[in-house]
Amino acid sequence: MKVIRSPLELLLICLPGTQQDDPMSGIIAAVLRGFEGDPDAPFGRPAGPRVRVIDSEVMKHVQNALKRSTRVALVPLIGPNWVAAQANTLAEELAQVMQPHPAELRMFPVGLHGTWNLVFQNTTLQNAQGLLRHDTQFAAVPVRSRVVADLMQECTAWLLGRAGAQLSVAFEVFLSHAKRDGVALTTQIRDAIERDARLRGFFDARDIVAGQDYAQVLTQQAGGAQAHALLVVQTDAHSTRPWCHREVVAAKAQNVVMLVVDALEEGEARSFPYQGNVRTVRVDPAKPDLFRIIAALMHECLRARYFELDAKQRVPTRAPVNRPPELLGVRQKVVNLVYPDPALGNSERDLLPGASSAMSLQQAILEDLQVPERFTNLTIALSASDSPDLSSRGLTASHTELAWMELNRLLFSLGINIAYGGDHRLSGLTEQLIDLADAHRRDEQRYAPITNYLALHMGATVTAERRIDLMHLIKVIDVESPAADPNLGASFQQALNFTAMRRRMARDSQARILIGGKRAGVSGRYVGLAEEALIHLQEGKPIYLIGYLGGCAHALADWMAGGNDNPLLDLQPKPEVAQARARFPADGTDPDQIYNQTQHGEQLRSLYQQSNNGLDAAEREQLAKSEDLSEVLQLLALGISRRFVDCAVSKVS
Repeated sequence: MKVIRSPLELLLICLPGTQQDDPMSGIIAAVLRGFEGDPDAPFGRPAGPRVRVIDSEVMKHVQNALKRSTRVALVPLIGPNWVAAQANTLAEELAQVMQPHPAELRMFPVGLHGTWNLVFQNTTLQNAQGLLRHDTQFAAVPVRSRVVADLMQECTAWLLGRAGAQLSVAFEVFLSHAKRDGVALTTQIRDAIERDARLRGFFDARDIVAGQDYAQVLTQQAGGAQAHALLVVQTDAHSTRPWCHREVVAAKAQNVVMLVVDALEEGEARSFPYQGNVRTVRVDPAKPDLFRIIAALMHECLRARYFELDAKQRVPTRAPVNRPPELLGVRQKVVNLVYPDPALGNSERDLLPGASSAMSLQQAILEDLQVPERFTNLTIALSASDSPDLSSRGLTASHTELAWMELNRLLFSLGINIAYGGDHRLSGLTEQLIDLADAHRRDEQRYAPITNYLALHMGATVTAERRIDLMHLIKVIDVESPAADPNLGASFQQALNFTAMRRRMARDSQARILIGGKRAGVSGRYVGLAEEALIHLQEGKPIYLIGYLGGCAHALADWMAGGNDNPLLDLQPKPEVAQARARFPADGTDPDQIYNQTQHGEQLRSLYQQSNNGLDAAEREQLAKSEDLSEVLQLLALGISRRFVDCAVSKVS
């Protein structure tokens, strides 16, 4: 499979041990949410660029990033502790790494204290311009919010070819407003973006030259190449003005980025239908939050530009549009559009004309790979948990949650049922999983697309009322465990419970996907993901090993390739669990009652090498080593489509 470099990646750089410091942790979390996505908002539309967080080995991380991306933004978060010798070393390393890659690397230093620029005083970066400006009307806005907005502005300018000293204006914005009641607010917005951001606001009263055709200029500006965004100031009178309608339609016809500022007071007699399907920001017309408008505008412009560049590489035969399709965009007889992920839910997709071939980016990529539109009667178990290797890979817990959501989104979009084991309570990721399942559930599906397996000691965590409430989406199965001698202790019984749960899941599902995973301090017979892999292979079911997050899944892939680090081994066993494991026999007739790391380790490797998961040796290695989540999803879909072709549903024309 062809490897494609993404248009842009960010490396957030901080000193070792400072990631959890406030405000550092708040800034990192805000950048991750804005650029990569918010795990709590599975249907949100993130800006797109990947983010890594690093505190050492800058050269190594930059080289890896350049393999994944055509542009890499280096963002040192310079706090008070950077004055130490350790920080000077890091500053020198940054200066060295910048020199060989002037076109591919840019640095956007974030100065979190007054003398931050002293960090670079003895390097070639001594005159570096800081990202934050402290002399604006937005100085009172939280630093994390300003960092995200400023980063998005500079990244957009870079992707548009307007970075550095080439142009002082990042991009232009056309402001659509009604003169009857929108001039005052629009003037405030225009003044704010021109004073406190590197933007130019096109405003008809000021920018139309005397004698020009008023209507022609408005429609050309709203939908032309000069306007990289249309900002609609939606006051009560806006929907009554024909010129405002023309501006909106012209912008949408030309795929111009749109943001609607909702400043309604009394309301509208009739809303303008073609003004929807875009991001909105609600403001108080008497006291508008101007920074929130600018921040939303930066986000939308970056999201659209990044998607356009990414889509042209990945699906060059399709025309990219920066928003989900609607009737205005698919009214032509022949349509071949690609829009940003996530894909529309089935209820919205079914409203589009049958001739429309509008697809999300992921759907279009999968079609090019000849992955079937969906599968039926296919259940795949998914194992995803914390990894001890996140920090060394520039990843955080948010990356784990986002990877979990994207894996589930892929499987649901293909009509695949998901099985997972363990205690997933009523908040957090389980709620988001339910939302995803509901969005992709088809009308003909009468049964739950999610099955949650609970070992015997976990059953009380999900109440009977909750099970009934979610029975159309989640089926909860309490797995009984073999009886054991009570004298062997609770830890021994708990290990049996986990093994029984994993065995039941392997029998009920056709494959298992493994990502991340702890390698120490677990409560089962073996390390959890490794035992799940072993049991699935013993049942003759294929497994998919994703090394993106490191952890046990990566160790498993290394072991399968001939490594020496047995992934079944608990690296730091709890004393009571070690005692329980000592009570297992080293051999016997019941494979679930045996504790023999050497024997099972060799069996694990042998069964994997004999198994068929639809991927060849090179693709398996790529799945294990890939640092690009998009590539991981494509490889996974490719393997599933080849292995389970008998479950594929032919596309309905």
